[in-house]
Amino acid sequence: MTPESTRDGIDGPIADADGERRLGIRVTAPPADNATSATVLKLLATHLGLASSRFALTAGATSRLKTVVINGNPIALSGMLADRLDA
Repeated sequence: MTPESTRDGIDGPIADADGERRLGIRVTAPPADNATSATVLKLLATHLGLASSRFALTAGATSRLKTVVINGNPIALSGMLADRLDA
């Protein structure tokens, strides 16, 4: 996650320095007062077409690396994520 970007957006899957695949996200919000975390969750919900209430931040509130849980059927979510994020 990149705070204070020129625009909010999802860059898609990217590889970090360790070779781990992560979802690249840019937000215009500054890295303060959990503004970035809230923006990340809202951006994911909008991009994936899901209710924001289905998303929860479980780790990384003050970090660039965030862990998000999406509540729902794992099989359906897996297919939907592959379709929308790898496109």
